Amino acid sequence: AIFAGILWIAGSLIVPETYAPVLLRRRAEELSKRTGMVYMTKFDVERGPISAKQMVSTVLVRPWILLFTEPIVLLLSI
Repeated sequence: AIFAGILWIAGSLIVPETYAPVLLRRRAEELSKRTGMVYMTKFDVERGPISAKQMVSTVLVRPWILLFTEPIVLLLSI
């Protein structure tokens, strides 16, 4: 378990981010800092601002949805 934890930490530090919305958001933030203009991704514009209540409810509900809608997750967690 300790070895797996060390590998997980090393992997999360070494493996680059590949999720497109995160990469685009980072690029927009960098352009905003460089130019002084506000840049937003299309995803952020369509979604709009997220309240703290929405964020917390999503974070608390999503694991349960995954647990009960994905049979492999349910079987591996038993």
